[in-house]
Amino acid sequence: MTNALLVDACVGPSGSLVLATHSGGPDWGSGPNGVGKLFRVDYDGVSPQPVRAWARRPNEVHVAFDRPIDAATRTEWTSRVGVEGGRYVAAGDRFEAIRPGYAVVERQVRTPRFSHGVHQATFSADHRTLVLSTAPHRAHVGYAVTLGPPAPDANNSTTVDVAYDLHGVEAVWQAADASELWSNWLPHVDFAAARSLTAASADHQCLWAALQTRGTLRLRTRLDLKNMLHPAVQPGASLDFAYPEETVDVVVEASRPLNVLWQGRPIEATPSDPGSQYVVRIPSESSDEAAPALANVLEIHLACQPSATAPHLSVAYRTSEDARLRALPLRRFSMPWAPVQNDVPEQIDNRSLPELAGGDWQRGREIFYGDKAACSKCHLIRGEGGKIGPNLSNLPQRDYASVLRDITDPNYALNPDFVSQVVVLETGKTLTGPIRADGDTLWIGNADGVETPILRSDVESIVPASTSLMPKGIPEALGSDAMRDLLTFLLNEPQ
Repeated sequence: MTNALLVDACVGPSGSLVLATHSGGPDWGSGPNGVGKLFRVDYDGVSPQPVRAWARRPNEVHVAFDRPIDAATRTEWTSRVGVEGGRYVAAGDRFEAIRPGYAVVERQVRTPRFSHGVHQATFSADHRTLVLSTAPHRAHVGYAVTLGPPAPDANNSTTVDVAYDLHGVEAVWQAADASELWSNWLPHVDFAAARSLTAASADHQCLWAALQTRGTLRLRTRLDLKNMLHPAVQPGASLDFAYPEETVDVVVEASRPLNVLWQGRPIEATPSDPGSQYVVRIPSESSDEAAPALANVLEIHLACQPSATAPHLSVAYRTSEDARLRALPLRRFSMPWAPVQNDVPEQIDNRSLPELAGGDWQRGREIFYGDKAACSKCHLIRGEGGKIGPNLSNLPQRDYASVLRDITDPNYALNPDFVSQVVVLETGKTLTGPIRADGDTLWIGNADGVETPILRSDVESIVPASTSLMPKGIPEALGSDAMRDLLTFLLNEPQ
């Protein structure tokens, strides 16, 4: 199997990771009759595993492991470490061989990446945490750390890829007698979430024990409170309505006395259950009123006392549209020193593609709805056309190469919602095409866009077809100029 596309993954009863893959091209592969494989990934229970990576300071990154690293591996990793940054950077990107054929994916791949300087790499005294001294982080983007050779070599060197970003919470613990100072990073303000997400990190184990002694914990983070309940709009798309203005209230609850500053101003805590629960309600307000360095910065000072139970701290939000309290996702927290970045998504515009130079949108529309290409007999686009094949209205979000490929080779990737079926009737008659069910009636489509009704009771067998109903040879039949016009129509919204 040359190409393997991941369909699903799950953890099996034995703890193994099970990967289901199929063959063919993205997104849909070669259909029900295509060749697939199951892979089982087992952990040997011995090799150290990376459990968390984070930026502790503007110029310091930590990578935590669940057990000590041996001397030979420490030497190799500290001498062969690299960090790459970019808006769409993730761990192990270099292993990605197949990508979905969408314009937004193509633009993500073309988005510049940069090498982030590493000045020094050392391990902690317990050999469980790698500490990287780096260049200052000046972009609030994703980063990927590669330890060891970028590809397997003859020495069977171990390579580890981990990702981190600038999200999180700055945390400083000070014992009451000033004898202990712990300064590091947390993934979340909520203690239950933060403790669970750092359970295997040796750096954080001492903090959770310290919180049950006398001292003060200071947390600082910058909150992102935009579009809390409104989903992002796909790049290049627009909505035909405007959301009502969203106001957000943040609620902080703690089992110990606390002081809260929002954008540099103190917010009074009110005991909801005297002696056991303290609540701070932060009303929504414009960050324009605060100094840029303090905009949306939340600071919490929690006073801890000797106790047999761990303290509780949580943060939630509600909006003017929904008064229910909801947990804040990890991405809503950023380190207070992280650059404030308000990226505007790149607008997708296929009109500038050199492959479409000279193409005429109106002529392409006539070809789409004409008899020679006959696209509209099966396909719907912008509310017009047939429904036997996939809706093509989202093609302006696809890239030129993948759309041309789908027209040239219809069998490259078969849409699972429109797989043709071979239907054999009790009379011996055979019909081939996508099936649309309507009660006791099945409608079988054909390549001419015509649907034939049959009764379920008249069917002897139904099996998936191995090929698409869409005919081959359309580019040859139309010619290069007409194909350019057709692709201009398919890849661009009406102007």
